[in-house]
Amino acid sequence: MAKKVKILFTGRNDAKFKMGKKMDEVIRPLVEKYGKENVTLVHGGNQKNSPVDINVIKYGELSGLNTVSDPLDRSQKNAANIRTQQRIEDDSLIHYSFNTEGDLNLKDKYEGYWRDYY
Repeated sequence: MAKKVKILFTGRNDAKFKMGKKMDEVIRPLVEKYGKENVTLVHGGNQKNSPVDINVIKYGELSGLNTVSDPLDRSQKNAANIRTQQRIEDDSLIHYSFNTEGDLNLKDKYEGYWRDYY
């Protein structure tokens, strides 16, 4: 059975840059490696305010890839930290983040730990 991969894109809610080509450069090699049916796009569930989430949904519609929402569960106390921990524990998740300039970087899953440690 082929490995299933989830790709998460995050970034600032005030992003004003084009991101489709950068997402495509990341997604295409993974689709070629694992197959279209084994690649899932994940967005943060904030499609009203986040241009990154809107672009992930549009990319999923245009490419035919599965798209899944990962919104904050606001009923829980400390919801953001709980969601971050779940993302860290998910071995099939590859997390990319857009910075202020629009560059796409692979996010270090353990950066929060090291920031708190030092």
